[in-house]
Amino acid sequence: MNVAVFSDSRPLAERHTLVLRELLGWNTAVGDLDAVLEHEPDVLLLDYAAAPVACGMLRLIRFRHVATPAALIVSSLDVDSYRAATDLGVTGVLQRGRSSILLADCLCRVAAGKTCIDGLALLVR
Repeated sequence: MNVAVFSDSRPLAERHTLVLRELLGWNTAVGDLDAVLEHEPDVLLLDYAAAPVACGMLRLIRFRHVATPAALIVSSLDVDSYRAATDLGVTGVLQRGRSSILLADCLCRVAAGKTCIDGLALLVR
C-alpha cells in the first residue's frame, strides 16, 4: 500500500513512515505536497495536533482534485472539526499515541472504503 503522510511534527511523520515501511513493507512518502502527491498514494494520513489545521491541509489537497481516502490523527476533536473533516472525506479518525497496529488496521479499512473511528479521539471540549 502507498501511504502519504502529512504532519505538523517531522519526528512524528518520520516515526509513522518508519513503522509502516519497516513493519508492514508499505511504501510511504513525506515531504512537500507536490512530491507526496506524485507518490500516488492509496491513502492519506494526516497527523496534526489541531484538527482545524489538518482540515486546512486536506482542503488544499482536495482543491487539487485528489479524492484519495484520508485518515486523521488528532489529540482531540470537537464536533465542528469532526463535521468539517468528514465533509472533506475523512473516514478514519484516531487519537494521537494509539498503537501502530491500530494505525495500520485503520489505514487498511480507510483504503478499502470503510470507516474507522476511534472513540477516544472524539472528546468534545
